[in-house]
Amino acid sequence: MPSRPSVLIPALAISIPLTIVLIVGGCLAHYPARVWLADGYWCARFSRSGTRTILYGSECDR
Repeated sequence: MPSRPSVLIPALAISIPLTIVLIVGGCLAHYPARVWLADGYWCARFSRSGTRTILYGSECDR
């Protein structure tokens, strides 16, 4: 039966870098995905009926 450190170290060696890669990848993909979903507009709001309102300036921060 293997001891706990011999199993724990490889598990951490795989899971920690994988977690970092997934977090960084998610952060980098967030805004491009939002722009893609908004039909190429950086800041847009869609109503339930499907109409698009393009937002400018401080409206984007809300």
